[in-house]
Amino acid sequence: MKNKLTKEENLNLTENICKNFNGKDLKIIENIVEFTIQRKVWSYKFNVQIFTENEIIAIYTKVINSNNKNGIDFGSTKKLSRKIYEMFIQACH
Repeated sequence: MKNKLTKEENLNLTENICKNFNGKDLKIIENIVEFTIQRKVWSYKFNVQIFTENEIIAIYTKVINSNNKNGIDFGSTKKLSRKIYEMFIQACH
């Protein structure tokens, strides 16, 4: 997604989004922010990775199971990516 924010502004925004989703295990490595989300105890756990740069971000989400392996998501990663994307859109305007 293109925007008009600097890399630092995109990183700050990404950290705020992590907090809004009650993200856990936040890791920031250079310009990649990674965290996990689990909405309810019985629901899927998601790994979220957001690449940030000047005027651009990219969102990657995947389902992980209890053994940290990929799981079947039935479209839930796409929904989560869309929600994160919408949060970026709202924050950029």
